[in-house]
Amino acid sequence: MALKFGPKLVLLLMALPPLFLAGCITQRNPVASPTPTVAPSVSPSSFPAAYNETPGSSLKQFKSGLELASFLRATQQGGNYGGYGGLMREAAVPLAAGASQKSADSNAPASSVSDYSTTNVQVAGVDEPDILKNDGNYLYAVAGGNIVILKAAPASDLKVVSNISVSGIGGKPSGGNGANGGFAPGYYAGDSVNSIFVNGDKLVAFGTANYPWPIREIPTIRNAQVDKALAPPNQSDAGGVQADSGVSGSSGSAPASGAPGSFSGSGPASVSEAPSGSAAASSGSVPAARAIAAPGFMARRPYWYGGSSFVRVYDISDRANPEVLKTVVFNGNYADARMIGSRVFTVVSQPAYYGGPVPLLSVDGKIVEVDASEVSYFDYPSSGGYQFTILSSIDLADLSKDAGRKVVLVGGAQTIYVSQENAYVTYARYDNYLRPLYEVEAKLAELVKPNSNAGLEGKLKEIDDSDASAWVKASLKNSVIAQFIDYELSRKQQAQLYRDLEASLNATASPEQSEFGVSSRQRTVVHKFSLGNGAEGISYAGEGEVPGTVLNQFSLGEKDGYLRIATTTPQEWGGWEGGPFLGMAMMPIRYPPVWYPRPEPREVAPSKNHLYVLDSGLKLAGKLENLAPGERIYSVRFMGDRAYMVTFRQLDPLFVISLSDPRNPEMLGKLKIPGYSDYLHPYDGTHLIGLGKDALPVKLDANGEEAAAFPTGLKLSLFDVSDVANPRETATLKLGDAGTDSNALHDHKAFLFSREKGIIVIPVLLAELNSSKYPAGEAEHVYGDYAFQGAYVINVSLDSGFSIRGRVTHATKEELGKSGEYWYGTASVERSAYIGDALYTMSERYVKASDLASLDDIASVQVNAPYEYGGPVQVI
Repeated sequence: MALKFGPKLVLLLMALPPLFLAGCITQRNPVASPTPTVAPSVSPSSFPAAYNETPGSSLKQFKSGLELASFLRATQQGGNYGGYGGLMREAAVPLAAGASQKSADSNAPASSVSDYSTTNVQVAGVDEPDILKNDGNYLYAVAGGNIVILKAAPASDLKVVSNISVSGIGGKPSGGNGANGGFAPGYYAGDSVNSIFVNGDKLVAFGTANYPWPIREIPTIRNAQVDKALAPPNQSDAGGVQADSGVSGSSGSAPASGAPGSFSGSGPASVSEAPSGSAAASSGSVPAARAIAAPGFMARRPYWYGGSSFVRVYDISDRANPEVLKTVVFNGNYADARMIGSRVFTVVSQPAYYGGPVPLLSVDGKIVEVDASEVSYFDYPSSGGYQFTILSSIDLADLSKDAGRKVVLVGGAQTIYVSQENAYVTYARYDNYLRPLYEVEAKLAELVKPNSNAGLEGKLKEIDDSDASAWVKASLKNSVIAQFIDYELSRKQQAQLYRDLEASLNATASPEQSEFGVSSRQRTVVHKFSLGNGAEGISYAGEGEVPGTVLNQFSLGEKDGYLRIATTTPQEWGGWEGGPFLGMAMMPIRYPPVWYPRPEPREVAPSKNHLYVLDSGLKLAGKLENLAPGERIYSVRFMGDRAYMVTFRQLDPLFVISLSDPRNPEMLGKLKIPGYSDYLHPYDGTHLIGLGKDALPVKLDANGEEAAAFPTGLKLSLFDVSDVANPRETATLKLGDAGTDSNALHDHKAFLFSREKGIIVIPVLLAELNSSKYPAGEAEHVYGDYAFQGAYVINVSLDSGFSIRGRVTHATKEELGKSGEYWYGTASVERSAYIGDALYTMSERYVKASDLASLDDIASVQVNAPYEYGGPVQVI
């Protein structure tokens, strides 16, 4: 059945004011937690000391599908009251000065040219997937969702040697030149590659697949007994749960052990639990009073077409005829990947919710169900929902090995940072409206007691008698009480009850006790995985959290076992008129909705920036907090024992921070200049290159306060940090007017730098102000018209600074002439590479070779059919 929930307690609790982060969910000091008021129906022993454990306290394993289903049901129905979250997106030791960037793989094919570029990565020796790879002989490009292999050296012989299509990835692959098998032609489209690795004679592709999982029944995390317990009072027990009774089909009988598609802790495709009242339960295999959760099946559709992602390995020893060696498909979303030597690590996230599918893999067409006993978790509710985060590995040196994997039930996988020893998966946790679960449940039970009846008391007792953990019981009981309030109390009674609940919670709220000097409702949770080596597999290594949120992967770095992490805590409103913890309007209780007025905030805390150092166990070791109030981080770079951080609002402060003593980070110096840098790249040990935007200062706003500056064209900066107390900007180059943009601002892989060759190559979308539009003079704070898209080749040296060598475009004059204030096209240059003295630029449509010195055209090939209006476009 589709379980009906009225917009009562769940919505109310989502709308409760921003209550302090105290108690079992997020508190750092259990002693500071307010003592719960325990209702008569709740035994004090239901709340053991462990109930107050905080994130990072201990990692557990589910023993069975029963436990997993119960856990997710509880988190969905009251385990998190509001908040946000879900799936979003170093000690990076720079390469030796003057060294060419080469592949970390020692098995790369011998190149006819020894001087060639590779992907710009964060950590030396840790390769990152990209849409263009280069081995000195061949280029490997992702275009139109497919892979194109090109003979690139010599540049005059540039040509396509094979085109790999992944359409129909659900079928049995046959490999080679796009003939990769699959279902019947045209059976199912939409599969596409988004990035690749190349390791010697192997190519690894990552992408999305509309994979029709070829099994009749997809196991889901479903629970007949809890559905029954939470069914609205006006529905009969028999009629409330028959459709989704947690068994195969809708007959209501439990599946036999070994039934296909089941999900439990005793192994794939087997059933060891059954709902109370079933044959298995009555026979004594599962105590009826203890079984409050059991898995079920989704039997309505022959196939499940949910989003899937894949990893596919090709043998490219014959570049003209690639052959598929291995295909792994996940019923989840690809997050990121890394390659260290011959080992490829992939991170996939799948939403975890009650009633949703269990994690599945297809390995070379064979379905593998992730068993509940494989799933690790922390026994506390997340405020942003849960994800099955799967970190898996493939050893390209021996594909016969089973792919190692680790599955953790956490809040998502937003940012991935990988060193040579460890992988760190982070996500944001928003605790705006969290309250200790036991407080809310106990107070609700107490307030509803005068109107309670035998039905409600019976359901609460059934949950109390189960073996679930204390917070899971409290969450399920909250849902039961919500149903009772929804269906049994009048509108007037409901309104008064919620007023009483809010007043009671506010009266007992207490500030959070924290080891941090910053109080923020936004946190970054960090999960650490040890990558192991040799026979050692992936292992979970710890969990921690810090205030604020990270910008991107460059906000994290590891050195000597310490993780350094830079965060921003956003602007936050403080107390509210009418009470220190009030502020959110109540959600409607019944239609027509009843709204309570939202008071105005009394004060605002500005955004601030911080740098934290965590030890090998992800415990706080050192901190430097409250940098640049009112600004936010735009870029970070860790280099050895230093961190460089750029923040921005009006001016660009470049902070130089010492991390030589990880327990005492120290500000060494700062530089304030107009504009900001979105990306920082090491030139050498004492110089940095910054790529960002120039900016115009703005006047005071209507309230007499400074507003944010107005970004204009691109800006390259060369920073001298040899005198750490007095960093200097020694050279700049500005390109275009407002509206000018570059992929390299947001994707470091689009940034090509060679100190040996003295060049920077970046894609640029150039906007220029048209003076004829402003006869009275050029107006400030206006955007220009697009005049160019392509690659800028820029000379760079410490002595001469920056100068433009030239530029390369794939777009025709007609395309640029039609662009005006808007630009869109498959001729946009996205990546660049060099082999010897030839520069290669790649767009969705072309790969083009140019002379690196003069930038004269050498050759160009089309790698993807254009789909602009007007039919085929001629090769330039």
